[in-house]
Amino acid sequence: MNALFRSTRAVPDEFRANFINLYFDVGWFGLLNGSLLAFLSIYAARLGATPLQLGLINSGPAVINMIFALPAGQWLSQQPIRQAVSLSALANRLFYIPFILMPFFLSNSDQVTAIIVVTLVMSLPGTLISVGFNELFACAVPPEWRGQVAATRNAILSAVTVVVSLISGQLLATLPFSLGYQIVFGVGALGGIMTAFHLWRVRNLSARFTKDQETAETEKRFNIKNRLAAISRLDVLKGHAGKVLGLLFFFHFMQFLAIPIFPIYSVRTLGLQDNVLGFGTAAFQLTVFLGSTQLVRWIGKWGNKKVTGIGIVLLAIFPALLVISNNVGMYLLTNTLGGIAWSFVGGALTNYLLEKAPERDRTVYLSWYNIVLNAGILGGSFLGPLLAENTNMPFVLLLCAFGRLIAGLAVLRWG
Repeated sequence: MNALFRSTRAVPDEFRANFINLYFDVGWFGLLNGSLLAFLSIYAARLGATPLQLGLINSGPAVINMIFALPAGQWLSQQPIRQAVSLSALANRLFYIPFILMPFFLSNSDQVTAIIVVTLVMSLPGTLISVGFNELFACAVPPEWRGQVAATRNAILSAVTVVVSLISGQLLATLPFSLGYQIVFGVGALGGIMTAFHLWRVRNLSARFTKDQETAETEKRFNIKNRLAAISRLDVLKGHAGKVLGLLFFFHFMQFLAIPIFPIYSVRTLGLQDNVLGFGTAAFQLTVFLGSTQLVRWIGKWGNKKVTGIGIVLLAIFPALLVISNNVGMYLLTNTLGGIAWSFVGGALTNYLLEKAPERDRTVYLSWYNIVLNAGILGGSFLGPLLAENTNMPFVLLLCAFGRLIAGLAVLRWG
């Protein structure tokens, strides 16, 4: 794996420990991602959760982020970043433990309610992580190494998720219903807690960067005044940058319109077993990994805008094929193609955003994108389940496919 991302430069000794801890951090997160996070919505669906309840599980963190991002940034700006992020991560991960204990004390319907409540509460420290991690990363990794470190982290995350999701699916297919999920969730909680340990060991090395780099990093750091100014700066929405934000809102809305539907459709309509769902997650993550190794070549040939737009168009395949997935092979093909599509979007979208951001107003633009992203998550996660309850799930999936197709073509044409 390292050979795919290795630089010809030797890593300086002063940075090596930080890089290793950041790699272990994301490796342990892969353990969490391939177990608890991959199967929590499936578990809720098997407990009898409605599409609206699954929508709440997905949209709850977005609501909390939109409400508390500004206060979180204000608090973080007054704290040592390493301690603040690592302790927030620990607080967030400890909330995974109740998922292990719920079957001992609660009925199926009460567990669904408890999952929603716990997800909302744990999103409070989760907001601190989402706001503060980029700051920690910037302080721990010098600018010239960030591309390689980020690419290696993505590769590690995909590789670990593939292995863990396969093992988790087999465990769930073999063990009794509640016990299997309790073990899988326990493994995920352990992985989550270990991420906090390695984040704690990441050192702030920004003082060792050159003066110009240090000044640049200071300007990029989270500033509560900039965030407040971003909300009042409506002028940024009037130009081409505003058009791009509108297109990305539509994409994220269509992206999340069907996400609460996927677990219920896979479990109740397709009747897939947990080991097959694990194979699907593994196929998705494996192709994300393989696609990411070729991302630099694609971006160099087509550019970030075209790669992002093509990826969004390809994402339309996932819900469309899911509707006609009548066997395991078709389901695995659907996830394989979905992973390829996401390797395009997930790898190029951030750089596409930075290209389109007005240089003088980059903080304002990125703040607005955070609002757009969470608004899309919130709107899609609520409207999708409501449409499913008043129409049917195949209709919503096909609507989502059509919407993603239009969003991708719009980015290619007007983005």
